[in-house]
Amino acid sequence: MKAILSILFVVLCYQSIKANDGISEKIREKLIINSKILSERREIIIHLPADYHTTQQSYPVVYITDAEIQMDHTSASANFLYGQHRMPQAIIVGIVNTDRNRDLRPTNLKSAKNSSEGASRFLNFIEAELITTINQQYRTIPYKVLSGTSFGGLFAVHTLATKPDLFNAYIAISPSLWWDNSITLERIKAFLTTQLPGQSDFPPRKLYLSLANEEQTMSAPYDGLLAILTDASADLLAWNERRFTAENHNSGVMLSQYYGLSDIFKVWTIPDSPQTLNDLLTRYQAMSDQLQTPLTLPEDRAIGYGTWLYYLNQQEDAEDMFIWVTNTYPKSTTGHHSLGLVYEKSGKFKKAYESFRRAYELSKTYNAESLSNFEQSLRRIEEVLK
Repeated sequence: MKAILSILFVVLCYQSIKANDGISEKIREKLIINSKILSERREIIIHLPADYHTTQQSYPVVYITDAEIQMDHTSASANFLYGQHRMPQAIIVGIVNTDRNRDLRPTNLKSAKNSSEGASRFLNFIEAELITTINQQYRTIPYKVLSGTSFGGLFAVHTLATKPDLFNAYIAISPSLWWDNSITLERIKAFLTTQLPGQSDFPPRKLYLSLANEEQTMSAPYDGLLAILTDASADLLAWNERRFTAENHNSGVMLSQYYGLSDIFKVWTIPDSPQTLNDLLTRYQAMSDQLQTPLTLPEDRAIGYGTWLYYLNQQEDAEDMFIWVTNTYPKSTTGHHSLGLVYEKSGKFKKAYESFRRAYELSKTYNAESLSNFEQSLRRIEEVLK
């Protein structure tokens, strides 16, 4: 068992080198939108992935309310989860408050339940001005997450109930569902019971809920929402919830955001066990399906798992993995060399020679620091073939 754990540690460290390269770098930009809908200037904070300016990759977007409070820990959690292969790299877009109560509450007064002010107008700003601007100025894919805390959590549930197709996933942290006699519970119930069942073409959505150690004012409507979700059993809405009983309304936010992102992107978490090529390709197909954009198993990750299989003497599986690597990434010197090691261990010496030779030739151009090691392997197999 200790030997297997040691191999796992080495392999995971190897495949994390590329993913963790530079993720601690903080790339922040500020955007000012002169909103016609809100009749005011709105400050937006944007956290970009570390490699944003060195690649042409496009990214999903996580939109958060209360950016002046929530941006730092949210972006840190997203970076950490990406480094651990538990979510994709994402652009984090934070909206700085001007009038928080006005924007995040779905009604202004108990008597104004049909008001177009407040959250509905703020949501129009997000849809028509903010998202449009972000898509125009940054490389994005359509997959979007909305996250909010307290009144921001109420706003997230309100958005799901009123414009469910605007975001793919929602995170509502300690949502203030008590507001205005829990009117938002009425709206989410109407959506789940009357609107959603009839929308067969409605793309599946995700909802993550959490609650800290709160007073009954907060916990009672929260439990009411759980009851509504349980009764609805909507196939088109996958939901999950967590309780943080050791945390209060403010201290539970960071944990909730971490677990919320982890849950929304749970398909990214690969079990800590040997994975065959088919296992990994199936997993990456699920990731592609969630983001609705094609994703390819990275070279370093395939090599990491292939190396694990090699040390566990699963030679056929390791061979499949490295053949796939060399076909998909033909300039991969490590892939060709690793395939040669598998062939050598399996007694396929002529094939091992060809793989070592290919690694050696490629390393002259693409991996000079490994040239001497690859040459040693090539000379070793030449001696065997004499």
